[in-house]
Amino acid sequence: MSRLSKDLDTLDTQLSLNLFMLLQTFSNVLGTVGLVFYTFPYLGIIFAPLSVLYYIVSKYYRLSSVETKRLDSLMRSALYASYSETLTGLSTVRAYRRQRRFIETAERGLDMENRAYYMTVAIQRWLSVRLDLFGNILILGIAMFAAGFRTTVDPSKIGVVLSYSLSSTFPYFFVACATLTSILSYRN
Repeated sequence: MSRLSKDLDTLDTQLSLNLFMLLQTFSNVLGTVGLVFYTFPYLGIIFAPLSVLYYIVSKYYRLSSVETKRLDSLMRSALYASYSETLTGLSTVRAYRRQRRFIETAERGLDMENRAYYMTVAIQRWLSVRLDLFGNILILGIAMFAAGFRTTVDPSKIGVVLSYSLSSTFPYFFVACATLTSILSYRN
């Protein structure tokens, strides 16, 4: 029952929010990429390998994320079942004075569920660090092209490209894609 309610909550709240974030960041990324290619057409040399790296990392994240979310869901379901059973038989537990044993069981179950949830958070941080690294490599590449073509490209265009690239959310686009895919592909 708890697994079903969590899935419905995910569909009702997180899916629409992640879809909106995906569309918003996709349009931001598309505009920034168009601006960068308009100013520096040779920048495709950097975009091609970084796109492949983004894809590889997001694929690894999606596979790992589905498994960690499944594990978290299983641990949460077992924890809620234990709570429900304990509350149902509370009078029996008190009659035999076994409160301490049930408290320890509940604490162990909570620790196990927290471990699974921590793994979910840790893999999200892993993805964030990698995507930030790739984004910084992209910014470095744009800055290098700007320095190399400083005599042929208008400095105001360089400033606009660097400004948009720094404020753009390239990594968040891939996070949104990966999160949306893991939500949609999650199966019990």
